Amino acid sequence: MVHVIPLSIAQRRLDAGNAPQYPQGSPIGGATQGFGDHLSAAAERYQQMKDQQEAFDAELARRRFDGQIAQVEDEVTANAPADGAGLHEAMYGQVDPYSGRLVKTGLFDKLFAAALPNMPESQRANFAGQKEAMRQTGGRRMAARQLQRRRDYEQAEVDTALKTSAIAIGNANPDDHVTFKAARQQGLDLIDKMGLDPMGFDRKLPLPWAVADQEAKQYVDPSAPFNKRFARASSIVLAIRDSGVRKATAEQFSVAAEAQWRARAARDPSMTPELLEAQLTALREGLAWIGEHPAQAQYSTMSSLQQFGLAFGDIGRIIAKGATAGGADALVAKLMPSGTGEGYEDRLKLEQAATEDAEDRAGSAGWVAEALGAGLSGYGAATGLYGILGRAEIGVAAEGGLTGLGVRTGIGATTGGAYGGAYAYNVGGSVPQGVLDGALWGAGGNVLAEGLAAIGRQVVSGLANRVAVAKPRIVPDSEPTPVPPVKADEISVSPNQASEIRRPYAHLEDPPNVAPGQDFTRAQKLKMAEENRKWNGGFLRDDEDGQELIPAKKSERGVKPPPNEAQFDHIDPLNPADPNKHQGTNSYSNASLASRRRNRKKLTNKVSDNVMEIRRPAERSCLRQ
Repeated sequence: MVHVIPLSIAQRRLDAGNAPQYPQGSPIGGATQGFGDHLSAAAERYQQMKDQQEAFDAELARRRFDGQIAQVEDEVTANAPADGAGLHEAMYGQVDPYSGRLVKTGLFDKLFAAALPNMPESQRANFAGQKEAMRQTGGRRMAARQLQRRRDYEQAEVDTALKTSAIAIGNANPDDHVTFKAARQQGLDLIDKMGLDPMGFDRKLPLPWAVADQEAKQYVDPSAPFNKRFARASSIVLAIRDSGVRKATAEQFSVAAEAQWRARAARDPSMTPELLEAQLTALREGLAWIGEHPAQAQYSTMSSLQQFGLAFGDIGRIIAKGATAGGADALVAKLMPSGTGEGYEDRLKLEQAATEDAEDRAGSAGWVAEALGAGLSGYGAATGLYGILGRAEIGVAAEGGLTGLGVRTGIGATTGGAYGGAYAYNVGGSVPQGVLDGALWGAGGNVLAEGLAAIGRQVVSGLANRVAVAKPRIVPDSEPTPVPPVKADEISVSPNQASEIRRPYAHLEDPPNVAPGQDFTRAQKLKMAEENRKWNGGFLRDDEDGQELIPAKKSERGVKPPPNEAQFDHIDPLNPADPNKHQGTNSYSNASLASRRRNRKKLTNKVSDNVMEIRRPAERSCLRQ
């Protein structure tokens, strides 16, 4: 085998001085020289394959090492103290930040030392050179874990301190103001010693604790109606425009109100721990709702009449926002007269605040209202583009098939992109992202709308056909033939056929099996019946006189079909009596829907014509005699 040839032998060359020299031109020397070249090429190919294999093995070893590192990191994190102390050093050791020298080894060094011998010899030096870079990457990863562990620990301590403070306040007598405030201050001092923020807002509370306590006391006061208390708390939070401060204020109310509630519950002998916990849960959820949706919470306390009037105005405001691509507030602020001397910016802030509150109160109905406004403006823009295309004699937008759909979808994307860009500009968002989002919504909305419209038309057509078939009227033989209505436009046909004949189904595409003397297929009859029902509001009618028809049934022996049974007639007969006339085909242009009575009458007329044609030659021969 070639791959087992020693490299030292394969690299020997006949012209390197370490082999005998053959006479110039000797055939044996030339052949031997060629064989040596082949050996050298095989050795080079072997070396390439060896390098590739070692690189592959090194990659596998590197991935195994990364997997071991990830597993050990998870184990070290799980076994670390609650506050995450020493997490980084246990895994990656300690490095002197000034000299960069390793001061203390970690588990990473042990894993690296064990993985290094498993590396192929040619890749070992490269792997060893990456050790410190891997230490830095992993060190940042473990530092982030340690920081998160510390944050979780601090938050748990804050929750414990708050609970301890609330319990101490609850057990205190609220009428003993000195003891009550001392218990509350004790909990706050504990949190302050830890250097933490009890509210999570950089140690800055939205309201002074005295104000929060006073409002909490009113909120839990059972002597006042709950709606009134709930409306007051909602109004206070609603007056704050910053969403973060709103939540902080509601949370501060919740902490103070919980302490007040616990204090009241401590004096109630009938209060059970389960009932107390249920009441506190309801209290927290109510104040949390106020913090998230203050306008919606305030709206819930109003009377039905007030709610109706406010909802009517909110929906109108939101529709206007959608119709103007978010520019309604700026437009109203510009047009609004300044009665108190405020400037445009002040009026704009008031309008924007009113719109935000309206959207908060409306909830999901606000999304629908804004989408309606946007749809109205988008429809108007699309209609304008259709008109421009029509004036430019470009009618592809009204065509059917994929071409028309593509053009209409492109128009939807154009108008949607323009709307999205304008909306982003008016609300202070990213204009390019708004254009992209608007274009996607416009194109997708057009495709969805046309798809739903097509499905709706099919459903309505199917229901109409079912109703039409369910209520046929059978015409007795004694009923006279109806008077034909005014005919539709007629088209000329070939000279050897009738001069003016109605061909109502000529617009349908013929099947490939159209040929002279062929009858209509079942599929053709169904398609022509469907077209006839479309023209006649779901009913089958005679194409000539407009008589209402009933679908044909399978003939039964001894049963005479009704005169208004629907039959498909060949306008040009399949077997004409005149040999000079062409046979009729099964083309749609040769079809007409007729009643059985009219079709039979037409057949009788044809027979009479054939008899006259037979008699005329005999009469001429008698005249010659």
